Amino acid sequence: MAAITGREIIAAFKKATSWRTAVEVGSGDGVLITNEALGDIGRTPIADESLGVNFITERIDTFYPAPSGTLGANMRYMGLDKLIACGMGSTATPTCISSGSDKWEHKIRLAPNNDGLFGTFVIKKKTDKVWEIPSLKVTGFSFNATVGEIVTAEFNCTGNKWETESQVNSTDTIANVTYPDRYHCVVFDDNAKIRMNARDGAALSDSDKIYPHTIRLTFDRPMEENRDASYNDISEPTGGGFPTATLELTFDKYSMNDFTTAINSATLQKLDITFTDANSYMFKIEAPSAKIVTATAPVGGPGKIGHTVTLQLDACVNTPNGMPCTEPFMITLVNTRSGDILG
Repeated sequence: MAAITGREIIAAFKKATSWRTAVEVGSGDGVLITNEALGDIGRTPIADESLGVNFITERIDTFYPAPSGTLGANMRYMGLDKLIACGMGSTATPTCISSGSDKWEHKIRLAPNNDGLFGTFVIKKKTDKVWEIPSLKVTGFSFNATVGEIVTAEFNCTGNKWETESQVNSTDTIANVTYPDRYHCVVFDDNAKIRMNARDGAALSDSDKIYPHTIRLTFDRPMEENRDASYNDISEPTGGGFPTATLELTFDKYSMNDFTTAINSATLQKLDITFTDANSYMFKIEAPSAKIVTATAPVGGPGKIGHTVTLQLDACVNTPNGMPCTEPFMITLVNTRSGDILG
């Protein structure tokens, strides 16, 4: 049999409603990933180490190991929104950006938990076989942006088990998979806008622009694994510690003074990061309360000195001027999806 390559795979994700019960993927459920690393297929064996024999002669199969790892992708204005919403824990009814427009605004708020939000993940790796995780839960994600490049996303996920003999998804059903949008990647180009000022100051304006070279947002929702009697796979994971979000900004040119001043004065910040394109698509991150926790400017030689700033994104009690939320961050997407992202 000929080798199969990554460019030949088909991947899909569709919201499910009952843990361990797969749903059939199809039109609009395709996800354009760049890599998948969700662990091994197998069973966890227990060795019979009874005395009186020289070697182990029996290994008893027990639980399926929980698939756990990452899905990588190029960020698009539409297509990864289901994974984002499942991780953040909520969606809202979209609104049309203007009368007669085909663009719709989706505000995804960060919920205290994402209980009951998961989906079926299917990937075709061979021409005659699909691999399925009936229930896959997003436990965090990161977005990485470098000036002049496509923004990338990585989703941390945990599932109940890998299934290679699915009674729901097959090569026939996965042939029906289509992608919401094969184009419209989010690019860190001259349309991008990053603004930051004091949390308790005036609303953000273009006079508050900052100019980082790279941006990395990391969100983590700690989960605890559950195993229940009568099941050979994990039950839906439950929330562990507090969700956390951090933002790392690197700058090519030294412009540290404002940041060190904010550190010394313990001044909290608010900020937004907006990516748009010529088609009126938008990907926006808003954070109402950011604490600058570290700032570094190592000298590596005779060349220019850059610097890196790390911010902790937290919640606040009252909505700062111009901010739409009090949660650690909120994501807004504008695309052509006219219905609820998880509907």
